[in-house]
Amino acid sequence: MLLIQVLGFLSYLSLALAKTHTFNFTASYISASPDGVKEKKVIAFNKQWPLPEIHVDKGDRVQLYLTNGLENKNTSLHFHGLFQRDTNYMDGPEYVTQCPILPGETYLYNFTVPDQAGSYWYHSHTGAQYGDGMRGAFIIHDKDEPYNYDEERVLTISEWYHDQYDNIFGEFLNRYNPTGAEPIPQNLLLNDTANATVNLEPGKT
Repeated sequence: MLLIQVLGFLSYLSLALAKTHTFNFTASYISASPDGVKEKKVIAFNKQWPLPEIHVDKGDRVQLYLTNGLENKNTSLHFHGLFQRDTNYMDGPEYVTQCPILPGETYLYNFTVPDQAGSYWYHSHTGAQYGDGMRGAFIIHDKDEPYNYDEERVLTISEWYHDQYDNIFGEFLNRYNPTGAEPIPQNLLLNDTANATVNLEPGKT
């Protein structure tokens, strides 16, 4: 009986220590040239691009309000790698687990990350909008992680196309591409730029 009470208390304590992170994002187009070669329209959140890194702790709740300000395109959001146990309707693929977010509409992504930790990413799951920059790092920290280090860095690597995703999508999915060969990107980005500098200090992990 005592063991059950202790386990119940520990379960209550973990819930009490969990945080709720609330985000309010509006997706819209702005112009950017991350590789310094060609400017194009990218999908920003609150008129900022690159999209923000999202950091939470294991056990925390995420409440993300996404408003579609893309004028004439649907959108959605997927948290890549998260199991979404009992919250499959928060997984994001439009017409699969949710209806698309129509222009001018807002959708609430509301879920808890109880048993996962590590580096993930979030991105649109409508068409190939992530190719127009609708993507960002989603990091779940573990307060009881077994690793020792001095500093944590987030590094992202992404392909970059100079054309808009819907034009590329049309070239990819057509009968004149019978082998299904993927489009060749014009550049690669490190942390959403072609001119990234990563400073490392000797002796540090």
